[in-house]
Amino acid sequence: CYTYFIFTVVIVLATVGLLTLFHAPDATLKSAAYIEMGIIYLLSFIRTGQILSDYCNGFGTFLYLCALEIIPMGALIASAIAL
Repeated sequence: CYTYFIFTVVIVLATVGLLTLFHAPDATLKSAAYIEMGIIYLLSFIRTGQILSDYCNGFGTFLYLCALEIIPMGALIASAIAL
């Protein structure tokens, strides 16, 4: 988890820095950061599924990912959009 977070921060900072140097609009900065964070979250999600599939069956892996990854992230995103 922390490895992906550190990688995400480095990539987003580099992208925002470059786009700021080229005077890109704020909407472009925001979109680029969201896209990068989404891609890296997806990679983290896939990697977690791969690790869990070694220890439990596919259904158990799916339930774990739903309970501890998908639903909390969905609630966080929904609250951020609503507020």
